[in-house]
This record gives sequence, structure tokens and C-alpha cells, in this order.
Amino acid sequence: MQAARPTESCIAAIVLCGGHSTRMGTSKAMLRLGNETLLQRIARISREVFEIVCVVAAQGQELPPLPPEVEIVRDSKPDCGPLQGILDGMTHLACRADAAFVCACDMPLLTVEVIQFLVGQLGDNEIVMPQVDRHDQPLAAMYRMTVVDRAKKLLSGGRAGPIDLAKHCRTRRIHGDELRDVDPMLAALSSVDTPEQWKAICELYRQY
Repeated sequence: MQAARPTESCIAAIVLCGGHSTRMGTSKAMLRLGNETLLQRIARISREVFEIVCVVAAQGQELPPLPPEVEIVRDSKPDCGPLQGILDGMTHLACRADAAFVCACDMPLLTVEVIQFLVGQLGDNEIVMPQVDRHDQPLAAMYRMTVVDRAKKLLSGGRAGPIDLAKHCRTRRIHGDELRDVDPMLAALSSVDTPEQWKAICELYRQY
């Protein structure tokens, strides 16, 4: 299936980077791949697709230098997980975007083509979420701003995540086979949590 270029003018990107990187042992946002950090890389790729890119970071978190066009938002409620980060990003984008591509900063092989493909699948759905090997990928997904109130309600009831939100929304799951035309190895959705995974990603990056 051919990847579609975005046609909606009011879609932004939200890049989450406020995690503790506990298993990695060092900030994943600051890991270097080639001549840039992971956060710089994801911000650059996102800027190739969207005019508005906002990075949601922890309070006091050190960030690498980013272009002035990249907007930085700090967590409103520390340590409340990615759904709170998504909500903070959406709150920041209120009245400026109808939807957002949400991703984590630890996806070194994310590509413009995969982002464009996901944008093209949004249609009337509220969430478009890849699913690879039966594992949902909520941090490489599209979210409409219409989900904000439901996200707030879920978070007010206790700790909840993006997959919980998907259960209460019009959600379309994109299976791996649908992505292979734009990402034959499904490498774009690979994330990094441990030094071992980082080593494997670096080896894969050298093959690109």
C-alpha cells in the first residue's frame, strides 16, 4: 500500500522524552546515533512532516540543543506515565491542531515514510496505532484531540496508559503487514530500553 502524504494542515507532532531511562542507565534522549542525539534525530524527522513539533520533557531534564522551532513542554505532573505526557502535549497544542502524531524519543529508526503512512490512515478514527506481533505500539501512533477529555477522566481515576485510552476511542490498529510497503523490516518501530538493545540498533543502523 502506497504511503500517503499528509493532507490535513492541523496535525502536529508530540515527542515524549521524560522517562527515567532506568534500564538504559543513561538518558536515552542524549544517546548519539551518527552526529546527533536520539531526541535531535526524532525532532528532525518529525519536522520534515509537521510544522509544529513539541517535545514533552520532565521537569529539570537536560535536553540537547534543538531548533528554535521545536517547542518544549515540561511535565505538569511528574512520573505519571506516557498518557499524562500525551495530555500535556495536547493541552499545549490546544486550538492549533486537530490531531497529533505521538512518538517516543527512543525510536532511532523511525522514518518520514512511516509517519506519513500513519497520518494517511487517520480518516475518521480517533487513534491509529500500529500493532506488531500482537503488541500495540501506542508511542508511534496518531491521536485526535477529541480524546483529551477521556484521557483526563482515565488519569483522574488512577494510573492509566495510552492502551487504556484506546479502549474508549475509535481505534484502528495497523498490523505489521500493512506497514511493510514503507518499512519492510518493521525497524522504524524498534525502541531502545537496554544497552543490549542499543547495541543491536546501532548494528542495524549501520546496515541502512
